Amino acid sequence: MIRAIIVIILTTALTFVATNGMKLEEDIISSLVESDKTRKAVFDNYQKSSFFSSRVYVEIPSGSKIDINLLDKIFTDNRYKRVPFIDHQKFNKIPLNVITSLTSKDDLEKILTDERVEQSFETIKKYINLPGSSGLVENYLIDPFSLKRETFSKFKGVKTNNRSNIVVFERVGALHFESVGKVYDYLMDQKEITFLGSDFFAYENYRSVRDDIPFCLWISIPLNLLIFGLLCRNYYLILFLIVGTFVSYASGLSVVRIFYPSFYAIVLAFTSTFVGFNNEYLIHLSGIGKKDRLKSLVGLGSAIGTTLIGFIILLFGKSIILKQIALVSIGGMVGFIIFLLIYQDHLSKVQYRTFNIQKFQIKPGVMATFWVGVIIFFLMVPIPSMKTNIKDFQFNSSTLQKNADIFSKKLEAMSLGHIYSVKIENEPLMTFEMLKKEKLTKGFHPLKFYKTIETQKKTIKYLNKEYPEMLEKLSKKLVKIGINPDYLSSKWVNELKPMTGFDYLSLCNEVSTLPWFFKHGQDSYLYYPSNNMIENQGIDKGYPVNPKFYYDTLLTSIQNNIFNLFMIGLVIMMLYIIPLQRKIMKIAYIFAPLAVSLMILTLYFNYIGQNINFIHIVGLSLVIAVALDYPALAVSSNFGKSEQSKILLTGLSTIFSFGVLVLAQHPVLKHLGLVVVIGATSSLITCLFTNIPQE
Repeated sequence: MIRAIIVIILTTALTFVATNGMKLEEDIISSLVESDKTRKAVFDNYQKSSFFSSRVYVEIPSGSKIDINLLDKIFTDNRYKRVPFIDHQKFNKIPLNVITSLTSKDDLEKILTDERVEQSFETIKKYINLPGSSGLVENYLIDPFSLKRETFSKFKGVKTNNRSNIVVFERVGALHFESVGKVYDYLMDQKEITFLGSDFFAYENYRSVRDDIPFCLWISIPLNLLIFGLLCRNYYLILFLIVGTFVSYASGLSVVRIFYPSFYAIVLAFTSTFVGFNNEYLIHLSGIGKKDRLKSLVGLGSAIGTTLIGFIILLFGKSIILKQIALVSIGGMVGFIIFLLIYQDHLSKVQYRTFNIQKFQIKPGVMATFWVGVIIFFLMVPIPSMKTNIKDFQFNSSTLQKNADIFSKKLEAMSLGHIYSVKIENEPLMTFEMLKKEKLTKGFHPLKFYKTIETQKKTIKYLNKEYPEMLEKLSKKLVKIGINPDYLSSKWVNELKPMTGFDYLSLCNEVSTLPWFFKHGQDSYLYYPSNNMIENQGIDKGYPVNPKFYYDTLLTSIQNNIFNLFMIGLVIMMLYIIPLQRKIMKIAYIFAPLAVSLMILTLYFNYIGQNINFIHIVGLSLVIAVALDYPALAVSSNFGKSEQSKILLTGLSTIFSFGVLVLAQHPVLKHLGLVVVIGATSSLITCLFTNIPQE
């Protein structure tokens, strides 16, 4: 009774620590850690400053029956506001002195003519007869020869299909999934429109994980209980499994809270596998007789040790999700084992049903032949390429993906599909000219219109001479019709100075819908549309800011990190197993199922033409633990019948626990489950139907 009270108090305390102020993080992408801080800063700045940030684009075909007012209401009721596609007010804020950086003396000679003076005069006369003419005339006289409009007419703005209308909404405040969901469900019902917004990608991933958590739990638990009931004579162990699993949830989540203020939802979905892991520890720590106690503990030490090493390895990964999975698993394992040790006197009395299974005995010659075959296999069979795409890491519905493809084609048409950044050396124009020379950029860029300092000086000199004379001509005409010419001023011309490329790009950032320049520390970076889908060679510090390419590159880098950890973990496990088992035949047998698993996975990936991605390698780290557990326990017990029953029970439990993940919507859980199921199945079959000569 005292033990039960202690367990209840500790579990309650851990649950409070884990859930007090608990916050769920649904954005999986935010878990990725970019080691190159400059690359991350350049990318984040572009995404934050671009017109895609926090925005939703809805394209409505001409003649559509969509109620625009209802559309506005749906968005405004759910934390969005309607904004213009292009903010023309920004254009009005552009100072007149910018024309020196965009216009040459030859251009101005075509504008500042007597004909233009006459046109300006006629326009002013028309304004006089309009209501509120005083304000109109004053505004017009600020730039009477339309120098700013003429200067910017050369810019090619964003063009949309004349037969459609793009309506833009911007999110107000932080991302709120309930509100996003209401907007998303409404848009999904409108078959004639297309839409796109980063909020919807985040929402779909959130929704898939939200649905996967209860689905995996409520299928995994009954399946494990069914297996338990069929193979174990002591049904009260089910109570130990259920209570102990709650203890492991509380201890695992508490460990995560020590290091992180929030959980990733997908980590909670992963905890549905705790039942399988806990079942294994429960089974192998129970029913240990005094006679075989030492051998059983050696096997159990091998199994638990390899599993623990597998999770410790994940702590060194570059993804926060991996670190949280490792922490929650280690915490859950420790909590559950402590719980079992408290009740060890009850567990030692447990008995298991035994089975007579015909086994094929592997002699030393056969084992040597097998390992030679493994070496030949990996020399002859091509290893699938290792690359992770962002699509492997996200759940997207076919409808949303179709809409994304439509908008991607529009961006390609505007040369905005693949944006890169490059470190600016000396002056921006010099860097841009180098990009053009090497044919690394295409499409629109404001530096195409930027004039050199020398050209600007000639322009300023010409304006200082001609502009006051033109104003004088217009002033005389205005006086004749009774208009005060005091608003005509050439003061701004007298204050003109050449604009550097950095100043020009800073101004472009202020008035443009896209960022073109970013200062990070002592360095400056130029954004430009690229015609390459690979990192530009020969360009110092070139970074892609296209989200797909950026995250594909980042994920592949993290994948390589995990693979290196995988290999290190394999070596550590070998060093851990060797002194425990000592005999080379035992060691060869223990690692045989892992070799079989890797061969099966290699054939499977080659057959379906699938890259080995980030999640597969995480799964392989778990396979190392699972595939080594069963043979380690089998050889340590000299293939005793009771231990064989335990292996069958725990093996089926692991297969079903991770097999449920294969049915999940989210690809991260699906891929993880698939790899572990293949590894656990091959290991279980090896242990059930083979053995080696006993000592």
